[in-house]
Amino acid sequence: MQPNWVRVRLRCNHRGQTLEGLCVPVSRGVPNELRCQPGGGSASGSGPDVCGECKRLLSDPARLRDVVDDLTRRGWSDHVKAGAVVVAC
Repeated sequence: MQPNWVRVRLRCNHRGQTLEGLCVPVSRGVPNELRCQPGGGSASGSGPDVCGECKRLLSDPARLRDVVDDLTRRGWSDHVKAGAVVVAC
């Protein structure tokens, strides 16, 4: 079974930066409005100046996936309104 990929926005509350365009696999069906296709370059590297917690999430895809899975466990409606699953760190 192919994983479903969801659009994710990483918001660094400590540095006031936002990373757009992350595409994360999740274990459940994703609404059409939030689906994305993986590809392109890595979001880590010389990107925005984010805190250590955001850097840890970016460097550990399994951890980021677990956070996104946890945030979407109660449903998709808030995430659809936001246009992405917003992960704050």
